[in-house]
Amino acid sequence: MSSTSVLFSGFKPFNYERYDGLGAIFITSQYEKFSNISPVKINNSDISDRPNAYNFVSDKTKVLVSLMNGPYHFLHDALGGTLQMIKNFPDALYIFDISAMHDFDKTYLNHWFKTLTKKNIDFKIVKLNEGDIVYVNNFYYKNGYNNSTNAANNLFEFFQDDIVNKDVKPFRKIYLSRKRMTERDYSAFLTPDPNWNGAPSQNHDTRMFDEHLLEEFLHYEFGFDIVIPETFETFADQINYMYETKTVVSMTSSGLTMSAFMQPGSNVFEIMNTMVVPLDRNKHNMAEEALHLFYISMAFIKGHNYFSIQNKTRKAQDVIERIKNTEYIQELLRG
Repeated sequence: MSSTSVLFSGFKPFNYERYDGLGAIFITSQYEKFSNISPVKINNSDISDRPNAYNFVSDKTKVLVSLMNGPYHFLHDALGGTLQMIKNFPDALYIFDISAMHDFDKTYLNHWFKTLTKKNIDFKIVKLNEGDIVYVNNFYYKNGYNNSTNAANNLFEFFQDDIVNKDVKPFRKIYLSRKRMTERDYSAFLTPDPNWNGAPSQNHDTRMFDEHLLEEFLHYEFGFDIVIPETFETFADQINYMYETKTVVSMTSSGLTMSAFMQPGSNVFEIMNTMVVPLDRNKHNMAEEALHLFYISMAFIKGHNYFSIQNKTRKAQDVIERIKNTEYIQELLRG
């Protein structure tokens, strides 16, 4: 069986491509690369019987989407743009590739499909890594990363029916813990190079070395609940929990994507540090340090009060001292 991969991870509103006619999409083996696809135009007579082929040839408009693992990539990169496509083309057939999804993604993945069914959206689920060719015609596919500024509003609107009490006044104060996260170690391909001036200061993605100290401080000094996003039983439970949240504190982390479901006027504290971003996993020293500015954009769109606390050292005590020495931060955390 051929190793396969077609890469579509969401759509920029008004920045996607339509492919008319009949196309054969030949699959590559580089699933993690997330590059644009290159359809090959064919005739009906060229379609052969292959045991590992996916055939989606019909008169209906199709939208091709590869779903991505982890709440940030799934909700923002994949669903953010896909929901805009659903608004524009509610009667299309949506073909979702779940090859990249893991077991820990099932909570929100299953809820996504359940909600699509309730809303009478036509869709098919495939695993492109189990096929060797895709026949499809009259389809839209992603031609760039999804940077939709409206992704948060699209998510909030789409999952509105999951909110049990829309009139509730936010009251929760929570800290989103990363204690269940497996940190990424890039030391295997980040070898020392004295000539590389842009080398990252870290060879791993540990956001804070002693997170438990910050958790204890926020809990005992300000009454924050410590929340592990992965422990919610259902995605709907998590949506409602965040809808009831008045103030959230979190390191830069995918769990903050759920702030899309917080009400306008809520408070978002992001503890920021640079992240190591691999540029090419096949080459040594191909990485950079970068700041993730997505959550401040989401706060702007959602009407949240946004605050950032620098954490250049990745040490909890430095964050604690910053809070202790800044009265207005203390007042907001007590509120």
